[in-house]
Amino acid sequence: PVMNRIPEIHIRNGEVVSEKNGEYTVLGNPVKIMRDMSGFDEFYIVDLEGLEKNRLQMDVISRLGEEFTIWVEGGFRRVGDVADALVLGAETAVISTKTVESMEEIRKSAELSEHLAVCIDYADGKIIGWGAIPERLEEMAEHLRTLCIRKVLFSNTGKYAPADDVLSMFDDFEVWLKGNLPDVPESVNGLIIPHFLI
Repeated sequence: PVMNRIPEIHIRNGEVVSEKNGEYTVLGNPVKIMRDMSGFDEFYIVDLEGLEKNRLQMDVISRLGEEFTIWVEGGFRRVGDVADALVLGAETAVISTKTVESMEEIRKSAELSEHLAVCIDYADGKIIGWGAIPERLEEMAEHLRTLCIRKVLFSNTGKYAPADDVLSMFDDFEVWLKGNLPDVPESVNGLIIPHFLI
């Protein structure tokens, strides 16, 4: 079977962009680009304004949510940020360990909605967290189980990607992979891939 793949689209100032060495290249209007990607019914939107300034591009997210099924990662720090994304039309709000304040904010978000995924940012043997977040994968898995969160993304930015280890620790979760992942186990639910590579 063909593995599920969701295009990852970065949006800045209302436009789709690609980034290299800190420089952004504008690729065009997100609605047009997403319409042109026939065969895909879900898109992973990275709102760079949200990540950089903690301010979602509300008009853009709302417009995309009207026409497409979207996952939104927007630098969510607190439960209110998650609520904003869901109200604007995100099918799934993606909470990243790199930006969320604490496990308490993830708990509050889980009480608010089941339409959540937690993106576990991982590099060089530990979870990358901005706030009060466990560094070990086993500990994170236990926390998420108690919160009844079942959709996780494993985003590896380091050299070593222990995808098999992740799947064994999160074997009762819906696991998606993105980032530097040389070996992709067949048991994973799917991949989040930069849209220009699809």
